[in-house]
Amino acid sequence: MANQHDKVQLFIAEDSIEDESLLIKKLSIATIDSIKDILPKDIKTMNCLINKVKSDI
Repeated sequence: MANQHDKVQLFIAEDSIEDESLLIKKLSIATIDSIKDILPKDIKTMNCLINKVKSDI
């Protein structure tokens, strides 16, 4: 199941956005929650992944 990707629609009413930083925080938390199960669990693999991303930037 970890390799399956589901598309989730996100609807945000403009009048409900009171604080942009709060929205960004909520979206960040949702993103982390949705990907945490597919990230490597061991620190060595995670560090390799982080270094790869940094080198590609």
